[in-house]
Amino acid sequence: MQRVRYEWLIEEHDAGGDIFNVDHPDSFADCIRRTEQYLTPGRWQIGLTRESQIDGWWDNFDRQWAYIQEDGRLSEFFDDKPWGHKVPKRFHREVEKSINSA
Repeated sequence: MQRVRYEWLIEEHDAGGDIFNVDHPDSFADCIRRTEQYLTPGRWQIGLTRESQIDGWWDNFDRQWAYIQEDGRLSEFFDDKPWGHKVPKRFHREVEKSINSA
């Protein structure tokens, strides 16, 4: 049986756009709080990772990403590919709830 786990992330970028730090808050709301409190505006990106467990091992080679888009919505598919895995609705609701309560 294949297990899947999801994890929120904040990627911090340097002036050249390269990722130099990744943090994994527990929720989208925690991502928002951390970016507002600690990070340089415009130098970070919030996303969600998807990772599969195969034969008891978490497969980092199968890791996929979905990011918050410029319009504030979470990508519909991981890796922005319609043939990829669809982001579960619960994460879209979590983003909408946090944004609407802000």
